Amino acid sequence: MRIKLHLLLFSLVVSTWVHAQDDLASIDLVAFNSSINYGAGSGITVHFNPRGVFKFEDEEDAANDNQFFLELSDTNGNFPGTTLETVNGFFVTNINTVIPAGTPGSTNYKIRVRASKGLTATDPLTYDNIFSEEAPININSDWGLDPLILYSTTSSSNGDNFNCSNQNQFDSNPMFGSLVVGATGNSSIISLPLRRISISNYNSSSQYFIRKIDVINNTIEDLGILTTEYYQIPDDVSVGTYNYEIQEFDTVTGL
Repeated sequence: MRIKLHLLLFSLVVSTWVHAQDDLASIDLVAFNSSINYGAGSGITVHFNPRGVFKFEDEEDAANDNQFFLELSDTNGNFPGTTLETVNGFFVTNINTVIPAGTPGSTNYKIRVRASKGLTATDPLTYDNIFSEEAPININSDWGLDPLILYSTTSSSNGDNFNCSNQNQFDSNPMFGSLVVGATGNSSIISLPLRRISISNYNSSSQYFIRKIDVINNTIEDLGILTTEYYQIPDDVSVGTYNYEIQEFDTVTGL
């Protein structure tokens, strides 16, 4: 199986004027599929909820601001191991990547998310490494399938919406959504034809399973099997932060 996701982000308001104890940073690992086997070359996706404050002052100076890292242990489950992917930002809820070619097989691997500059103290302000819990991952062989590539059809031309995804381009942190939806609004603010998650490399011989992950409330909803190359987000999704994960099962190869 191969996995890829998209993030639907409706609205986000961040204030760092006053720091309280609740602002101290932490990373909750919300979902990772440890039940399937992975191989070198296969896609991998981790869902998580970054809580508290992470340093973000100058997007042009990423090295001095917070970065999120998806890390793979060594073959015995020990860190530090290998950094699989790096994403810049103060609010990231998923990381997609591909397991590097030549990664040796082991049933003892673990993965985790690390943030480089989470708030660890308020007096004086101190930013340091923050780690999620670790999750097991089994890597057993090379992979014969390309990672699944998804993109959104949401238009950002009017300035009310944003879309950080591209057709035929694998992205480590794709996201799309609305910038203007109110507290009681829902997904209908984005017009119906534009509210789709589409599969660039759709294979008619495969089965595609989709689930919705509410990373803020830590809930997962199974949305069933896709019958077309896209998923149409319904009108009634309330304001929030959601990851949509699609898993492909190739009925010919059994992968």
